[in-house]
Amino acid sequence: MRLIQSLNHAGHAVKIYRDAEFNEYRVRVYPNGQLYAAADYFTADKADAIDSAPAMLRQLVEVQA
Repeated sequence: MRLIQSLNHAGHAVKIYRDAEFNEYRVRVYPNGQLYAAADYFTADKADAIDSAPAMLRQLVEVQA
């Protein structure tokens, strides 16, 4: 997988990857820097992945606060 974008705030991260094998984008959540694979979001639409990542990061920061 190739990293497309990474959003970070207060030790938390949300990263967007392009998975060429499955022809999709994967948005992955890293609370406190550790991957939480159960929260992975899959989409074939790059714009959807890019639009979803900030909302996922906001939710992660609110939950961890």
